[in-house]
Amino acid sequence: MSALPAASPLPSPFETHKEIPAMALLEARNLRKTYRLSRTNFVEALRGVDITIEAGEMVAIMGPSGSGKSTLMHLLGLLHSPDPAGRAEAQPALLMDGRDMATLGDGARTRIRAREMGFVFQSFNLVPTLTALENVALAAEYAGMSGAGARAAAATALDLVGLGDRATHRPAELSGGQQQRAAIAATAAGPGDGAREGDRRHPSRHRHA
Repeated sequence: MSALPAASPLPSPFETHKEIPAMALLEARNLRKTYRLSRTNFVEALRGVDITIEAGEMVAIMGPSGSGKSTLMHLLGLLHSPDPAGRAEAQPALLMDGRDMATLGDGARTRIRAREMGFVFQSFNLVPTLTALENVALAAEYAGMSGAGARAAAATALDLVGLGDRATHRPAELSGGQQQRAAIAATAAGPGDGAREGDRRHPSRHRHA
């Protein structure tokens, strides 16, 4: 008489489930962008770019002039939308915390930029007639915070970048490095843990989460 095959063990009711991998902060697939200069003249700035950025990760996008860095930054920062792909190709996807941003309209992208993203520009974009505190508080108000809450968040953000003692100074009274730190504070003062995007052409553009 042949032996019966051994039965597979039943799963224990106390067995732990496999850990689900964390969702990326920003994930882009097949991003394309073409600029038409005339009926017969066009520039393919992006030809199917994939990129994944995890929370807390710092990423530098580097390349020669004209390689599509600015265009990619504009798409990742929701300033522009990607072009649709051809019928036989996978459509572009731009996921932020699992939400697809690729097909959003201008209004929806604007709201997300204001409330969930921060930008540090090469020229800092500080209002010259406002103090450092007022500049940072203004960015927090654009992100949806109340006046008192925005000023409190601005004071905290300025302390974080070492400008607490310069809060009442206007941009012309700050050094270039201090102005840049004030601009960084403006991205940190808003609510949430969104993405932060920087624009520095020497030597590269940086994006970090």
